[in-house]
Amino acid sequence: MALDLGQLLDGLTFVASGDPLPARVAEIRSHSAQVEPGDLFVAVPGRRHDGAAFAGEALRRGARVVVAEQAPALPLPPGVTWLRAPSARRALSRLAANRYGHPSRRLVVVGVTGTTGKTTTTLLLHHLLTAAGIATGVMGSLVVDTGRRRRPGHLTTPDPLDLHRHLREMVDDGCRAAVMEVSSQGADQGRVDDVAFDLGVVTNLAPLEHLEYHPTYEHYAAAKGRFVAMVPADGGLLMHAGEAALRLGRFARAPVVPFGRGPQGALRLLAEAMVPLAEPGGHGAGACRDGTPPRRDGALPHGAQGPAPASLPWTNRLWLELPSGWPSSVRRRAADLAPPAGRVRPEEGTAARRLAVDTQLLGSHHALNVVAAVGAALWLGLSPQQVAQAVPRFRPPRRRTEVVLREPFTVIDDTAGRPDSLAACFGVASRLPHRRLVAVYAVRGGRGEAINYANGLQLACEARRTGAEVVVTASHGDTAPRDAVQPGEWEACLAGLAAGGLEPPQVLTFARLPDAVAAAVARLGAGDLLLLLGAQGMDAGAAYLRAILAEGRGADGRRHGPDAAAALDGSVAEAVPPAAGRRVVPGGAAGPARGAVTMPARQALARTPGGDRP
Repeated sequence: MALDLGQLLDGLTFVASGDPLPARVAEIRSHSAQVEPGDLFVAVPGRRHDGAAFAGEALRRGARVVVAEQAPALPLPPGVTWLRAPSARRALSRLAANRYGHPSRRLVVVGVTGTTGKTTTTLLLHHLLTAAGIATGVMGSLVVDTGRRRRPGHLTTPDPLDLHRHLREMVDDGCRAAVMEVSSQGADQGRVDDVAFDLGVVTNLAPLEHLEYHPTYEHYAAAKGRFVAMVPADGGLLMHAGEAALRLGRFARAPVVPFGRGPQGALRLLAEAMVPLAEPGGHGAGACRDGTPPRRDGALPHGAQGPAPASLPWTNRLWLELPSGWPSSVRRRAADLAPPAGRVRPEEGTAARRLAVDTQLLGSHHALNVVAAVGAALWLGLSPQQVAQAVPRFRPPRRRTEVVLREPFTVIDDTAGRPDSLAACFGVASRLPHRRLVAVYAVRGGRGEAINYANGLQLACEARRTGAEVVVTASHGDTAPRDAVQPGEWEACLAGLAAGGLEPPQVLTFARLPDAVAAAVARLGAGDLLLLLGAQGMDAGAAYLRAILAEGRGADGRRHGPDAAAALDGSVAEAVPPAAGRRVVPGGAAGPARGAVTMPARQALARTPGGDRP
C-alpha cells in the first residue's frame, strides 16, 4: 500500500534537496536494514551511532526519501529526495502519527510514568477499566494488548512507528481507552510527542536510576517532566505527593491531584494490613467493608485475625481517603467512557470519602501502585463500588512480588532493583510466617556502580534486620549483553554489602544464576521462605527453580519432589526456560552446588561484553 507523502509530511518543517518529492512512498523505516525500494528512511541519531551514517545503506536498498538532521555528505543518486529536519526523532514521531491517522485522538489515553511501579499500575488500571465494561488497550514492558491482539512487550515505551501502529490497532479493535507506560528514555527521545494524553500518572521519582542513560538526576527528572508537560490543560495529572510533586509539579499544565500516605495527598492511603482469606477468592475475617482503617498499632478492628498461614492465600487490605471532588477536566473528556450504570454521580463524588479495597499485590510499594490505579479509575468515572469489586481479582504481574510457590516452602519473585524495592520485599517477608528466610539477589548489570553499592548496602541491612541468609549472583550468561554485570558493578555491590556488615562467608557469591538458586534451595525445608530478587539478571530464576525442584533434591536429605515443581506457577516457570544445554545441579547439605563458581570472578566478568540499552 503506497502512502500519500503529502499527508505524511503534514506539520513537519524541512529543507529539501535532490530531486522533487514523489507523490507517494512505500513505507516509513527507521532501520536501514529494513528498507525496501520506494521507502522513506528516517536517519535517527543514536547514543553510539548517528542514523545518517546508515543513509548510504538505505539508499542502496532503494530508499526514495531520506529524512536527516544533516545535509547529505555525498551527491545524491537520481530519483532521491533528502529532507533536512531540525530533529529526526521529532520528525519520526510526527510521521508515525500521520501514518496511522493520529489514533490516540480517538481514545482516552492514560500515560503512566515513574521510577518504579509503572508496569503494575498500568496493568491494574487496564484491569479496572476492562472489568467495568470499557474496551481498553494496554502497552508496556510485559505486554501489548490491543483488544483482539496480544503480544509480548519488548520496550517499556515502543518506538513511534510501533507505538502508533499499536494505538491504531486498538482503535480498529474497538477500544475506547488505552493505558501505556512512559519511560524516561521514551519521553526524552520524543517517542510519545504525538500521543494525545488525557490523564497522566506519576507513581514516584527517585535518584540513581538509568544512570547509564541520564548523566544526572536533574536530566532524568527533566525527562519525566517532559511527559508531565505533554498532558494538556484540559487533562489531568495524578502525582505522588513526595519527590515527584516537588520536582515535577512545575512542569504541569493540567490540574494535579496528589496522592500518598501523608496529609499532603488529596487521595490518601490511610492504612494497610495483610489479612488471611477464608478461601481463594473470598474475603478474610474482619473485612471492614465500610472503609474503617485498622487501629494505629496495626491491629485490625472487629476482631480480625493476623497473617494467614503460608499454605493459604493472603491479601493486602488498603484503606483510602478519597478527594472531596475530582477536577472536571478529565471527566468531560471521558464523559462517554463509563457505562451509565457505572458513572459517579456528583453527590457520590463528594460524599463517598472512604474506600476499603483488597488486593493480591503484597508490600507497601504496591499499596501505592494500587492507590494510583484506583485514583485514575475514579477520575475517569468508575464508581467506588466497581473499583472495590475489581481490585481483588487482579493477579500480580509476572515478577512483581509474585508468589510463585506455597508448598513445601514459599517463594516470592520480584524485580527489586533499588533500595526501596528491596526494603519493601523484605517487609513483605517479615510479615509472612516462615522459619528460615533465604534471599537470592541478582546484581544489576549495565546500570553503574552507584546503584549497585546502594543495593548492596540495603540488602545487608535487610538481611541483618530479618536474619536472612543471602546469596548473590552475577547471572553470568543469563542476560543480554547490555544487562551483563561489569567488574566495577559487582565490586560495588560487594562493597555495599560489606559496608552493611555482610561479607563472605555470611553471604554466598556465584557467577552463575542456576548455581545461586541451587545453593539457596539446598538450604530450604518445609515452612521456609525464599526471595528471588533482581531485575533482568533474575528473569530466569523461577525457571531454574522449577528445574531444581523437578530433580527433587534439597538440604539434609529433604526431597521436594516433582509435585513441588508442578506447584510452581506455570506462567512464570515456563516464561523463561533455562538456557539450552545447561544442566542445573542442586547443591548438597555440605555446601554450594556442585560445579559452582564462587566470586569474585573478575576474569569471567571481564569477558562479558557490555552494551547500551535502547
